[in-house]
Amino acid sequence: MKDTRTWLSPFTVVKAVIVIAVLSCSIARVSGLGVALRQHVSAHMHAGQSARLIDAGRTVTLYHDRATFDAVARLDPEKVSDMTRLQHISESDALTVLPSGTPVRVLWAIASCAYVEITNGPYTGTRGYVRAALIEAD
Repeated sequence: MKDTRTWLSPFTVVKAVIVIAVLSCSIARVSGLGVALRQHVSAHMHAGQSARLIDAGRTVTLYHDRATFDAVARLDPEKVSDMTRLQHISESDALTVLPSGTPVRVLWAIASCAYVEITNGPYTGTRGYVRAALIEAD
């Protein structure tokens, strides 16, 4: 019979509870934040408005056509075939990876997607589609 004292020690149980609590809070925060931003974008964004692409200090993906944006939105990260397809898309010229904070002008926005034009930096004038939740008004 296995000795359960090593894997059921109080330290291990406390560590597991803390990890579960942190993950639960972060998932709730991220999902809630995304919903709030999408509602904000659809309610307050208008054509010609200046904004920034924000993703918590990360990069933001700009898709050059709506078909690619929609295809990526439908991909399931759990499926190997979808991950292979995503890799092929990322290796093509169908998208541009931009730093968080890139200034844009909103050309139009709906709940899930926005069509923007980059207004400053090396990609100035480039137009494309981004997740609406990643737009923050100036």
